[in-house]
Amino acid sequence: MDVVRVGTVQDLSKVQNRSKWARDHLSRAFSAGIAPVRVPQHKIQSFAAPLPESVAQHLRTMAKERGISLAVLTAGLIEALCADAGDEDDGPSEDSSQIHGIESVRELLHPLLKQAHEGLQQGKIAFVEAATGTGKGRMLAALAADAAAAGQQVVVSAPLSVTWQLVDDLSQLPGSLPAIDLLLGRPNFVDPESVRGWAQDNSHGELLDWVEAGGPALSARTQNIAKLTGKALSWLLEDALSLAEGLPVSTVMLSGDSGKECPAEGLYRTLKSTENRSQQGILLCSHHMLASHVRHAAFNRDADDDPASGIPSKIDTLLVDEAHQLEAAFAAIFSHAIHFRSLIRTIQSSVKVNKKPALLALEVMEHEITERILPTNQSATSASGWPSEYPDITDTMKRAEDALCAIKTKNLNAHATSAIRAAIGAFRAALSGRSMLRFEVSPVRRYPGLTVGRSNLEGATADLWDSVGSAALCSATLFAGDSANLTRWKLGVDVARALYCRPVHPPWTWKPVVLHSERTSVDADDSAEWAQSASEQIHRIAARAAGGTLVLCTSHDNVRQLSDSLSDNLAGRLIAQHPGTSARGCAMQFDALYRSGLKPVWIGVGAAWTGISLSDTEALAHEDNMLSDLVITRLPIGLNRSLTHDRRVKIGGFGIVAQEALWQLRQGIGRLVRREGLPDKHLWVLDPRLDSSKPWVERFNRLLSKYKKA
Repeated sequence: MDVVRVGTVQDLSKVQNRSKWARDHLSRAFSAGIAPVRVPQHKIQSFAAPLPESVAQHLRTMAKERGISLAVLTAGLIEALCADAGDEDDGPSEDSSQIHGIESVRELLHPLLKQAHEGLQQGKIAFVEAATGTGKGRMLAALAADAAAAGQQVVVSAPLSVTWQLVDDLSQLPGSLPAIDLLLGRPNFVDPESVRGWAQDNSHGELLDWVEAGGPALSARTQNIAKLTGKALSWLLEDALSLAEGLPVSTVMLSGDSGKECPAEGLYRTLKSTENRSQQGILLCSHHMLASHVRHAAFNRDADDDPASGIPSKIDTLLVDEAHQLEAAFAAIFSHAIHFRSLIRTIQSSVKVNKKPALLALEVMEHEITERILPTNQSATSASGWPSEYPDITDTMKRAEDALCAIKTKNLNAHATSAIRAAIGAFRAALSGRSMLRFEVSPVRRYPGLTVGRSNLEGATADLWDSVGSAALCSATLFAGDSANLTRWKLGVDVARALYCRPVHPPWTWKPVVLHSERTSVDADDSAEWAQSASEQIHRIAARAAGGTLVLCTSHDNVRQLSDSLSDNLAGRLIAQHPGTSARGCAMQFDALYRSGLKPVWIGVGAAWTGISLSDTEALAHEDNMLSDLVITRLPIGLNRSLTHDRRVKIGGFGIVAQEALWQLRQGIGRLVRREGLPDKHLWVLDPRLDSSKPWVERFNRLLSKYKKA
């Protein structure tokens, strides 16, 4: 008989001790002495306890008596167990209905939950897509609780605003709740002075008000998290980003240089000193925290676990909610940014020795950006490329670095020290030739900035997956058609470990949507004629809408154009999301206007496309018309401007741009239906490019074809 070597005694000892067929049939297999045959790979699983020495000795004796290797005997025994249990197929080795907490998950997600659960058992990285409103949080909570109950260390990564909901979902699972720890480190907080400087440079009044108020927690869940931590939270990065999504994370994030007098640093140290983390259970962290942990590990490969985060160096199970945002967090952590106005202001107020050479060098840098790279007469706000593409500015950057290095930071305040060191780090990274450069100017005052970072995160993501036993990546937008290959590429997941679970998009998430065919009479550009045509359409839509209307734009300039045209006709119910206002603040205005009896019209941009809920949860579903109409002024082409995205486009072409836009469009449409049983919702996509014959347009029309026509 042909035999196949599939394992050793150690492999057999990895059979999970909770596996029914192993527990019930081990002794019978030993006495039968079954001949060795092939074993399906999925039968060899992770194990929580070693074999007793008596059993191991029995195996060695049996192998010696039969004159075969221990590995071959082990293979035969495992196959005997499978056959005796009537489990010879390639399906799951355990009854998936026994997943802890499955009864709390909506039935429509049970197949997806079971497939993801099996993938975790096999050490896979599962791509798990389900439509907004289907209950993904409960599903992740069940996966987390099940892994924790098996004695695994589970890490759940999600935006902090989502984390609070996950805690709620975990608390509602049946049985005893596993140990839960919320991991907050410096990457979760901002440096108040850095935020203040950026807000001043960008005329962001709402963010300035937040700083002056002491960086308070903004959401009800954040405010109530004191029940979990025992401490009120403030100066959270997630809150700052909710007010200003364009905030440069690497520039404003709290660092060890901020000093004990910094209120955010003081809060971080207080929380850290009172931590009592479990060695097993569920650890909750943000995407930025996870990325920072990976970066720290890369620089300290010989060190133990990162003490600043509490995330273990080896993670049994990683669960990622809102996984479509994970790469952006990594890109932000693995980059440096300089905002020259803020840096100049800091040096002017804090530096005494070697001040003038530094100021002069930085002013020359500003001039190079605003007059040569991004001149005002060309109206461009950004440009990116490799250092070799900008040879004329290399000497200018070197002089700026030398001038900053000449400043003695020993006697400076913590904020000035941090700002100068960060700028030096950015210049050095730029001059290394290995980092991508992005030159930018602020949209209002055209203040210049420079971002330097990795265009290739494959090394960082490989480090993450190498440290993870299994993972599930969950979002409403992971797949492109029937494949998640682009998402897999973005996140650096090895093909051999990727498991594409069947996406779940039940009919009630799209059947209430009525698609209208109206377009603007002018191509989607920034002209006054386009703005006039779009404004006329929006005015007609809002006039007959049953409830509120959300108008999604692709730039703040478009918001300004449309709001200027509509301000008279929609006075009292128009909300314009200008650069100094946040999507969160606009959503609160929208809710207030609707509850006062008006039909609000919000012209939104940026975060208005994703993560915003405009639902009347106090009303029955069929009566919920808080948002009745969604207007997409133009297809969201080119909104992803990250350095890593630029690299993918250079490799994969415009198809990458189109797919990113398709995901953004799906996120936008997801604002319409967030619960089952809603009345008809109306969708208007005004971009006339949808009627063109360009090849890339076909995928957008395919997406829209499932909605019923008006």
